[in-house]
Amino acid sequence: MYRMIMAVSYIFLIFMTGCNTDGLSIVGASGSVKGRLDDVTINSPRGSVQVKVMVNDAGRLCYSVERIKPKRTLILEESPLGITIDGTDLGMGVKIGEPERYSINEKYPWRGVHPVAVNHCTGTKIPVTYTDSNTPYTLNVRVFDDGMGYRYEVPGKGERTVNGEASAWNLPDDCNMWCQGVLNNYEGVYEKESVMIEDPNVGFPVTIEYPDGTYAAITEAGLFAFSGMTLEADGTSMLHGVFLDDKSWQEKGEISTPWRVTMTGPDLNALVNCDIVHNLCPPPDEELFPDGMETKWIKPGTSTWNWWSDSPVAFEAQKEWVDKAAEMNMDFHLVDAGWENWRAEGKTNFDLLKELCNYAKEKGIGIWVWKHWSGLNEEVGEGQGMRRGGLGAGGLG
Repeated sequence: MYRMIMAVSYIFLIFMTGCNTDGLSIVGASGSVKGRLDDVTINSPRGSVQVKVMVNDAGRLCYSVERIKPKRTLILEESPLGITIDGTDLGMGVKIGEPERYSINEKYPWRGVHPVAVNHCTGTKIPVTYTDSNTPYTLNVRVFDDGMGYRYEVPGKGERTVNGEASAWNLPDDCNMWCQGVLNNYEGVYEKESVMIEDPNVGFPVTIEYPDGTYAAITEAGLFAFSGMTLEADGTSMLHGVFLDDKSWQEKGEISTPWRVTMTGPDLNALVNCDIVHNLCPPPDEELFPDGMETKWIKPGTSTWNWWSDSPVAFEAQKEWVDKAAEMNMDFHLVDAGWENWRAEGKTNFDLLKELCNYAKEKGIGIWVWKHWSGLNEEVGEGQGMRRGGLGAGGLG
């Protein structure tokens, strides 16, 4: 996918009279974050969202987020930034340099709540130096009219250990949030909570409601070859990014983290229509997806699925599900976990699966088969054989 990135120059013009500039702060509108002269301010293309990146008085790299339009709402108060590599927190004791501004403005086809996604943002690459060892890296920030994302880009060679991040979301303490804490499968029920809760297990995404009716959601994007982040609520209004799966791990060469994302809008509809997460992901691999989302082996559609329906996954029940899918003009039926245990006299689970696929084909229904990821490495040959061996299954879910 072609992405147009234009570098643009910028000028800071500051008028000051009759004041001492040492340690000067500028107070914004009511509820906004105070600014320092060396803050990096990034406005979204239409000026709806403003992000500030700064080094606070303690030497910590920080950022804040504010909605400017249609009304001013402080989304994130001063929130810490930083990545820890080989035991060193590169976000503490830093200085920031001259930022490099750029912009992105593109559209691309999409499946979901709208057919065309819009990727329009103001980007800024901020040079950061950890002063004790003179270690340079980049904080790459992109600000959209419905939110923002940032990531750390740390140059280097060889193998290094990532020990975590200082990344956090410092919310106003009068907000509520919807979250769930079942982190082994993310199938928990979302409950309304105060942001002041104490909970070490908060999973992405988290939706935030502000007193004036503004909404936000926090998550990550572009997660490849990196540990997945979850959140820890410490009893204040701070949500800390943590890595419960890996206390530390190794990375080779340049380290580019996933994007840490904050979406925001005047209502829930804005969050539903937000394109930020896929905008921050790389385009599809052209070898796997030569025609993008129109690649022939991709066939989206509606499906029946008996998960949480109190219906057994036994083979004898599956043809009824296929019949219902056909009655409702659906495209597929998904056979859930447990099909591996199907047996009948003289028939294996694959014999029965082929029988179901043939029956579904007569009804104009495709069959998808659920398979837990942990078994794919051992049984990928069987998975490929579902089509190559003539079973007729449409794919693995």
